Amino acid sequence: MSKKIVLCCDGTGQKFQHNKANPLRLYYCLRNDENQISFYDPGVGTFDPEESPNYDAGWLGNLWSNATSVIEGKGLGRGIVRNILDAYRFLMQNYVDGDEVYLFGFSRGAFTAQAVAGMLNKCGLLYQDNDNLIPYVTEIYLTRDNDDIATDFKDTMCRTCKPKFIGVWDTVKSLGPHHQDDYFYGAAADNCDVGRHALSIDEHRKDFYPSVWNTDLGDLEQVWFAGVHADVGGGYADDGLANIALQWMIEQAEQHGVQFRPDRVAEFVPDPADTLHVSLKGFLYEARGARVREVPAAANVHRSVNDRRNSVRNYDPDNLPALDQIEFVPVEH
Repeated sequence: MSKKIVLCCDGTGQKFQHNKANPLRLYYCLRNDENQISFYDPGVGTFDPEESPNYDAGWLGNLWSNATSVIEGKGLGRGIVRNILDAYRFLMQNYVDGDEVYLFGFSRGAFTAQAVAGMLNKCGLLYQDNDNLIPYVTEIYLTRDNDDIATDFKDTMCRTCKPKFIGVWDTVKSLGPHHQDDYFYGAAADNCDVGRHALSIDEHRKDFYPSVWNTDLGDLEQVWFAGVHADVGGGYADDGLANIALQWMIEQAEQHGVQFRPDRVAEFVPDPADTLHVSLKGFLYEARGARVREVPAAANVHRSVNDRRNSVRNYDPDNLPALDQIEFVPVEH
């Protein structure tokens, strides 16, 4: 019998802690049984096992080092490499034909989720216990203009595995000036059946400018929410705004088959009037400067943004289009 496989990828510095980000909170709300299994990956910069005094790489660790060295040579850091390959390997070990795959992520975890989908699209999914071939997958995935080789490898060594759903919070272009983020995961419409993206209206850090989708292709929806980066993706103690984006994502995922525990979902109460934090502070961010995000005309804006405008004094972001140019969602009936 087929099952659902749900992978949750956290953002930079995010791990199991008191102030949890939305990927971990969504993971907490999931049902787990024989019909649905799940995987959680902490964010970049949380723990490097090679720094542990008891670390022993073993044969699998050495293969992992080979794979990560391939990607590092292409310009990605070791931390995000581990995240991508950990998620890929979980799928390799657990996926059988007919299973439905769901990927979630926040910030760089959103990059990770989409990179896994891009790897699956280009290279396919290795059969179980083929760890020794993972370095080949990574090299083929990150090499440009090799579609013939990629197709041959995919047909010979791998299975087709297209995620049913990708749900991400505030994907940002923060890999550095020399990276083209969309190259690493390609067009979202090619990599999944359904895509949902929650975006921050009020994040002004230049290094956190969003990586947006072309929603004209496929069943893709992007919705803008009040708050800075972590007000949308979670991580602050005052989490009323993050709960809005979390509940929206849970609703979208549930409509497409993910099973949740209602008692746990109810713990995360949305509050459009809760604290909106200031992220553009500290010497490094101030020195790098600000960049106001462009919310395009006819954008989908969550209805809670208008609720905040009506309830919080002086909340009226300059980057929002005129009210008659905004499509508020969900639509009131």
